[in-house]
Amino acid sequence: MIYALFFLLAAAHAIPLRRALEERDVISPLITSPDASTVWNVGDTVTVTWNMSALPPNTNVTGVKGMVVLGYSTWQSENLDIDDPLAQNFLLSDGQVSFVVPSVPTRENYIVDLFGDSGNISPNFTIIGTSDSSSAAASTSGASSFCLTCPLFHILSHSHCDDR
Repeated sequence: MIYALFFLLAAAHAIPLRRALEERDVISPLITSPDASTVWNVGDTVTVTWNMSALPPNTNVTGVKGMVVLGYSTWQSENLDIDDPLAQNFLLSDGQVSFVVPSVPTRENYIVDLFGDSGNISPNFTIIGTSDSSSAAASTSGASSFCLTCPLFHILSHSHCDDR
């Protein structure tokens, strides 16, 4: 009997929470810049923009603050550098965020991912980068790191990478 009462109490308390979550919106705004024709240069200040037309008021969005990360696409993965965001803690309702392009090697398959309550990835674009890709790879201090030369997160070192 006591278990049945406990179950009924728990179920009654969960109903309002469940309803509140259902009323919230999940959005995935389309990134409008960068696009496939975009070329960034290391050290330049650039702006990522996204389409605001489908955004509800902030009070209805599950993730009001955003984060933009850099990655590059391969047939295997998006290779996102989530440990070193390009920008973070901005309002998704701003529709844009600016930052300085980090020191990375030249590639034609970079992408940015806009995180808020749902991730949205840009088309591939180009960054004209540094000739020394070691500045873009994370340190070998023993922590997980992002390697721009191969599609894996690594632990300890990049001794297997060609340009390390």
